[in-house]
Amino acid sequence: MQKYEFTKNKKMVTDCDGVERELTQIVSTKSFQNVHGDFVPSGTLGGWIEQESNLSQDGNSWLNEKSYAFHDSMIAGNAYVENSFLYHESGVEDDSYIYESKLHDKTLVCDNVEVDYSLLYKDTTLSGSCKVENSNLTNVRLLVGSKDTTKWQSCHFENVMLKSDAYLVECESDVFMKDVHLTGRKIKVESPISLERVYGESIERLLVKQELEMSDVLMKEGVNFLVKGNKKTGLIGKLGNEQGKAIVIHSDCILKNSWIHDQVQVHGNWIINSSELSGDAMLKNDSDKTHVLERTRMSELARITATGSFDNAKTVTVELEMDNEYQIQ
Repeated sequence: MQKYEFTKNKKMVTDCDGVERELTQIVSTKSFQNVHGDFVPSGTLGGWIEQESNLSQDGNSWLNEKSYAFHDSMIAGNAYVENSFLYHESGVEDDSYIYESKLHDKTLVCDNVEVDYSLLYKDTTLSGSCKVENSNLTNVRLLVGSKDTTKWQSCHFENVMLKSDAYLVECESDVFMKDVHLTGRKIKVESPISLERVYGESIERLLVKQELEMSDVLMKEGVNFLVKGNKKTGLIGKLGNEQGKAIVIHSDCILKNSWIHDQVQVHGNWIINSSELSGDAMLKNDSDKTHVLERTRMSELARITATGSFDNAKTVTVELEMDNEYQIQ
């Protein structure tokens, strides 16, 4: 038995190419419960679609009366679309939930993904278990290893804009970012993360709670960069091939319980607590800004160059040989 049929209600909409399309409102012909937990009785008016292929007759997938799906888009499985637009070959499948969002240009959302108040463009794919809200994703691929909804907080983006010529990928709860321009209000990563050729700016808070490995990464001024893990969190810089730099952080930086190794440069306001510095890591502060180093061990070629915050303070440069320890009073 089919779960919906077309009504006689018609509406014209204009797609992103300026083409007008005629949509028809649907009505449910049987009762079922959607993935959001809402009961849809028989006779409920639904959303607006261009053709039957926009909404599968199988499963419990549904779109509400303030949603639109057209131009070869597809809603299938048990997916629920609420107050949203899907067009230009976009798809929502499995147990995903879309709210107050727009998906177009071959975007795919599947498995247990929730998207709220967001724009997804140009071949963006979200799968596994994750949540994206108030975000703008362009050409981004996000794969969260577990499909268990109880684990979806392993990746939570809020007010984030990601643009990439490649993809952002998370596999088995590990995050790999490559060729990404990263901006946004809050970015929270609770799984191991690797960054390659990443440019970050205007981020209110970038929080990393697991091992962080970075190559060719530049964090501009205005980024609040916080690495804080329950166990020792690695900040590992690998020398990049193109620009000759590994990690350069010009922003406010708080590192707690961290291991800082190899090609890492930290400028600006930095606070480093209960950490280890080794390899060619360098901390530099050449202005009257906050710089605090507490309960931290330095070894190999790690060094500090800092200027005090007082007029009579002198610049101090500390360089240590292999396995030497230095305590700042």
